[in-house]
Amino acid sequence: MNVNQLRKKKLLLVLNNFQVGGVERLMLDILSRLDRDKFGVEIATVVGTGPLEGEFRKLGFPIHLTGPSFDQGKRLFSKVRWVILTPLTLWKLIGIMRRIKVDLVLTCPYQADLLGILAAKMAGVEKRILVQTDVAKLSPVRRFLKKWLSIVLSTKIIAISAAVKDYIVNTWMAPAGKIEVIYPGIDFEKFRAKRKPGRISTIGIVGRLEEIRGPDIFAKAAIELKTEYLMEPDILFVGDGSMRGSLEELVDSQLSKAQFVGSVLNVREWLSKIDLLVVPSRSEGFGLILVEGLLSKCLMVASDIPVFREIINDKNKSNLLFPVGDYKILAKLLAEILKDPQKQNVLRGEIDEWIKKESHRFDIEKMAKSYEALLG
Repeated sequence: MNVNQLRKKKLLLVLNNFQVGGVERLMLDILSRLDRDKFGVEIATVVGTGPLEGEFRKLGFPIHLTGPSFDQGKRLFSKVRWVILTPLTLWKLIGIMRRIKVDLVLTCPYQADLLGILAAKMAGVEKRILVQTDVAKLSPVRRFLKKWLSIVLSTKIIAISAAVKDYIVNTWMAPAGKIEVIYPGIDFEKFRAKRKPGRISTIGIVGRLEEIRGPDIFAKAAIELKTEYLMEPDILFVGDGSMRGSLEELVDSQLSKAQFVGSVLNVREWLSKIDLLVVPSRSEGFGLILVEGLLSKCLMVASDIPVFREIINDKNKSNLLFPVGDYKILAKLLAEILKDPQKQNVLRGEIDEWIKKESHRFDIEKMAKSYEALLG
């Protein structure tokens, strides 16, 4: 072993699992760009595995599956089993940290941060870093646990947007100086696209089919578009989640041109199939798909939430935003875009301007350097 290897800092990333989601994709991007001469990385999950395990294994880092899986929102038994086995999962994490002599722990919500930060504290790890990725409303019990096991015990918190930083400060009274904002980064070369203006034939959403992401808002708007405006473009639901069954039931009886494609690994490929992207989230910590859609030059409309205004960085871009949860206004906006080439051109102009003036804030190399500086 040479001197450089001896000086490597040992980093343990603690994740929930390897499901297809924004958090997992963010961590995959960070790990793939960390300087391997500076960091020796290992990965632990606390809620089993998932479809992205193969992508993480390609990085060549050791992986530890410390806790059992449970099916989000579907199997009460598996959740109860996971809770019962939590002490065992915690001790496994502590054992791993002590055995490989971890210098720093990096973790994310929600099971992973509670167990990861607590285990790191108990194992004597000096740097305990939480990456807070959302602004979810928690029950009083979960809010209490989060405060004392994650927020207080962490030595540094990374917020993925200013909106998330405000949420942390307001919800848990965390010191602002403990929190650093680092935006998720995008591989520009992967998502840059040359689109020729043309007829809009496909409208779609990309993301988990969960209530917080608003897929039901999109489904109702698509139905309203057909019944009230007599327009029925192809409709794509790209993603999976607990709402898929109810959405299929709602859509199948009223829309003949809707398709559910499930979880996908290649987001870029599916964005290229969508002419008009809708991002109807009720709440977001960031909204990776919004940035990816803008870089892909999809025509786009999104819900008017704080972090989307932060990403767009222009209060006057009302053409891109609609009131949160209002499917009727969304349907009206979609109808106007579909039938009005001039409105389409206005949207294209705003997207081109955003790429030129704002996209640099979300460069993946900039993100990687920021993480490396903080971890180092």
